[in-house]
Amino acid sequence: MPEDEENGVVQANGTENVEEQVTPETLERRERARKLRMLFSPPEMLDDDGKINQTYFRPTRQLFNPLSIQSLKWSEWQDSALLAGITQHGLHDWSSIIVEYLPNWVCQFLQLFNM
Repeated sequence: MPEDEENGVVQANGTENVEEQVTPETLERRERARKLRMLFSPPEMLDDDGKINQTYFRPTRQLFNPLSIQSLKWSEWQDSALLAGITQHGLHDWSSIIVEYLPNWVCQFLQLFNM
């Protein structure tokens, strides 16, 4: 939420201005929080002035493309290997199934493909 500490205006939802009473205690609390962020947060998480950089929390890459799953074709041996893995490890231990039965597959693909 963008703030203008000098005149006490806080923008809500980025469009409308809502007046907030900024007391010296509020400013002191904000400064203390900024110093703690600067002390304990990773440098790439903060702007130079100590405010939180929101882009730090956005995903940097897509782990997999769900559309590419449609192009995957199961062969008979993969089908039987998957069934054997599920029989041995259950429906939620995808990592073990991949290690033992389907080493060329990615865990997220198996989870999505079997939904």
